[in-house]
Amino acid sequence: MSNESILRACRFSALPNRELWVSTDLREAFSYDAIHDHDTQWLNQHLADRPPSREFWFYFNIAPENADAVCREILAEVGLPELQPRVRSSST
Repeated sequence: MSNESILRACRFSALPNRELWVSTDLREAFSYDAIHDHDTQWLNQHLADRPPSREFWFYFNIAPENADAVCREILAEVGLPELQPRVRSSST
């Protein structure tokens, strides 16, 4: 099963304009680059982790410039502006 298939099965939605897969239920987002550069074991490991209730985790290979502001914009777009964005390296 591909990483994209796993994300679809977990009810992630693609945000092509942001190059992200996002789950508001799981409070996680994975960049297209991160899921293409890692295997399914890596993805499943991170899907098993759960952010604290007030956080939303973003996985990027390389975080965008002004990552906090960008992530806050994304959270507002998906209807979760009250959550705290946490950028996590895709290498962890």
